Amino acid sequence: MSSAARYTPPDGHIESSPALVVEVLSDSTRERDVTHKRKLYQDQAVPWYLIADPNDASIQLFHLDESGGYRPVPVGDEVEIAICGNCQLTVDLSWRRR
Repeated sequence: MSSAARYTPPDGHIESSPALVVEVLSDSTRERDVTHKRKLYQDQAVPWYLIADPNDASIQLFHLDESGGYRPVPVGDEVEIAICGNCQLTVDLSWRRR
């Protein structure tokens, strides 16, 4: 069992995984964000993982599949993310073309 799976949050803290994590990469944490954190979020069953790279204005979006692994999701000018039930998040990414 990974150390992330054994983590018990303190009383009063959120005790479930978020529906979406957005990582904004920086040069100092880039490697950790795309390897260690990605595995952590996957192990914690975070359904959506978005990586924004300000160096080249790129966006990578991943969705947790039935096997528990992340699969890439194509990203256009707008992305619809199903958060829960009827709750949808629309992310406008058209700024990348400017």
